[in-house]
Amino acid sequence: MRSAPYDHGHNALLTLFAAGPALAVLVPRLGAVALLAGFPAVLLLALAMEAVGRRRDPQRRRAS
Repeated sequence: MRSAPYDHGHNALLTLFAAGPALAVLVPRLGAVALLAGFPAVLLLALAMEAVGRRRDPQRRRAS
């Protein structure tokens, strides 16, 4: 199965968000920035991926 073009960016944002707590322990200021930047970015990316999925799949559009 081929990966979608946005998978790499999605994984990078999730990694940034997941690394936030670890960074907060090691470098408190950097960890806080990672958490604050990562959380909204992951939410916005999830919303964008949902919109693209709805546009590509007409069955999902009718169901909702």
